[in-house]
Amino acid sequence: MELLFKKIAITILSAVVFLGSAVGLIEGPQEDIAGATIPKVVAKFETSLSSGITSSDTSMTLVKGTDAAGNALSGYTCFVIDEGTSSEEFVCGTASSTSITSLLRGIDPVDGDLEVSGLKMSHRRGASVKITDHPSLSIALRVLNGDETIPNVIKYNAPKTFTASSSLVDKNYVDNIAIAGGVVATESVPGISILSTQSQISLGTATTTYSGTDYSLIPQNRYFNATSTATTTVPVTKTGGKLSQGFLDLTESFSFSGGLTSSATTTLTSTTTISGNTTLSATTTISGNATFNGSTTFNNIPTLPSSNPTSDNQAVRKAYVDTSVGQVFSTGAITGSMNSQISTETVMATSTIPGGTLGANDAITIRASFKNNDGDPNAWVVKVRWGGISGTQLCSLSIAGSGNDTGFCDIFMRNNNSTSSQVFLGSTNNEGNSSSLFGTASINTANDVNIVFTGSTATAGSQGTTNTLQAAFIEIIKSR
Repeated sequence: MELLFKKIAITILSAVVFLGSAVGLIEGPQEDIAGATIPKVVAKFETSLSSGITSSDTSMTLVKGTDAAGNALSGYTCFVIDEGTSSEEFVCGTASSTSITSLLRGIDPVDGDLEVSGLKMSHRRGASVKITDHPSLSIALRVLNGDETIPNVIKYNAPKTFTASSSLVDKNYVDNIAIAGGVVATESVPGISILSTQSQISLGTATTTYSGTDYSLIPQNRYFNATSTATTTVPVTKTGGKLSQGFLDLTESFSFSGGLTSSATTTLTSTTTISGNTTLSATTTISGNATFNGSTTFNNIPTLPSSNPTSDNQAVRKAYVDTSVGQVFSTGAITGSMNSQISTETVMATSTIPGGTLGANDAITIRASFKNNDGDPNAWVVKVRWGGISGTQLCSLSIAGSGNDTGFCDIFMRNNNSTSSQVFLGSTNNEGNSSSLFGTASINTANDVNIVFTGSTATAGSQGTTNTLQAAFIEIIKSR
């Protein structure tokens, strides 16, 4: 009898525990199950535990691992262990035949998506194990009621036609309606447009047609660049506000119709036509043909090639001019004076021919005019010397001292096939009296050479007036 009472008491207690769990009288810590995957359901599957498990184990082994059709258990599946007893527990895990891993224990009997610590039990070996539809139905119910999220993308077997505003539509419907119902973008109205291709940017295409509707083309940012790294790229200024030179085809000809100012070194190696006014302030090298149709200003003297011109309209360089025509060294007269009482030969004026001016066969002409202002009867002797006061005498002229008497020296001299050898002819004229002097000299004209104009009186005069070199002119004649 006592044993019967014990069995009755255990049965009543188990029922209370079960009902309490169902209605929430027995509570314990609850844990969210990650995700809301709907478990697989296998009809009428029943087996037992191959070995016992504790309340904290996360895996179990079954005696049988195939369904009625002989298929091995697989995937996320839920079981009830010890159904109808005080140890009843709902569990879910990943099945692979008889092995069940990643167990979720103590599944809430209503929610189907929570672990409840108070519902986790220990189970003996041989405990009954059945596949249950409870968590599957509970989770599906919560998903349909919007209490749970759908773990995967749901889809129809094929695109559908929808008419009701409450219908759950597919992607195909959304894509079509988004374009079909949109407003075409304009400069004043926001709306739908289409991204342009590289070729459309290059051609300047404004619109394109899609499904019978014209849409404005919008250029993509990837086609904008500050460097010319690809074809059909829209130029963008660099941080300094300037365009990269790489955007220009420097092999093409350029025509400038306006003014052109260059302040840095400029090199032009191809045919160049400049139609507007041009100012060249820095070094400019023109290696190709160039045509200047406008006014051109050179702030520096241009340097021309070393070759000689061959046509009348070509510009010429200084060396060509120097070797073709005479060069006057004194644009104004060379003048000088001395006191008439000096009897020593005295230099009145000096003119220097720079070294290298005279070539091996170049010539020089000298003309000088002198005036004796002294009334003393002593004559005034004037000379022109080549190479300084002690150099070669090119002419000597004695001017009478009757007062205001004049005389001239005319000299022609040239280098005699050498820059260090000269021949000359000097002629004088004094109040109608003339004489000539032919001679040679050996002054190295590669160095500077001084031409001096001197004067002296045989006996110091008594008047004390000033005798003058009125004017002297020197001209270099270049040989050709």
